[in-house]
Amino acid sequence: MNFSLKKNMWLKLASVGLAAMLWSAVVVIGQTVISVEAPVEYENLAEGVLVAETASRTVTLTLKGHERFLHVLEPDDLRVVLDMAGLGVGRHSYEVRDRDVKHPATVRLVRVKPALLNIRLEEHVERDTPVRAVITGLPMRGYAVRGVEVVPGSVGVKGAKSAVDRLRSLDAGPVDISGAIGDVAEEVMINAGQGVTITEDSVMIKVIIGKE
Repeated sequence: MNFSLKKNMWLKLASVGLAAMLWSAVVVIGQTVISVEAPVEYENLAEGVLVAETASRTVTLTLKGHERFLHVLEPDDLRVVLDMAGLGVGRHSYEVRDRDVKHPATVRLVRVKPALLNIRLEEHVERDTPVRAVITGLPMRGYAVRGVEVVPGSVGVKGAKSAVDRLRSLDAGPVDISGAIGDVAEEVMINAGQGVTITEDSVMIKVIIGKE
């Protein structure tokens, strides 16, 4: 091999090596770190048990990856799923592990905060709860409210036992009777208590109005 051929070969090898170094440098420089909020989900809950309380309904995920992959992340790409198998009613401390975090393979999980969640599992109950009509205003002078009817008078309330036990009644309305000289009937929404669901969204309220 003559000197000219050797020189060309080394130039080609050097070019390939330089290109590889530049590609590597671009990848490293293109790496970035972001923090995003992700909701916490639960699976394998025992029958009749639900999550009543936790330190946080979301966690902050710190992710690392190339900018082009991080910029195209969608909310559905990130999930934190905690396995509740074998856990019964009571308080539990759950350490969020890497395997609990679902994310695309193109990014890397750096940190979860908080990494330790305090969770309370409670019995899931359903109970009929009375509905109370909320009335505003006054009828025309010389008239008065003779009675109030609510149909249905009670609805089913579902949720954690502690939340359901706190409810003595549910408010529905308001129904405005300002200036009325006769019965007022109106379908109104029920104001559900926090942390519970109701079997009916609305009730019919009839305010019976007659002369004094």
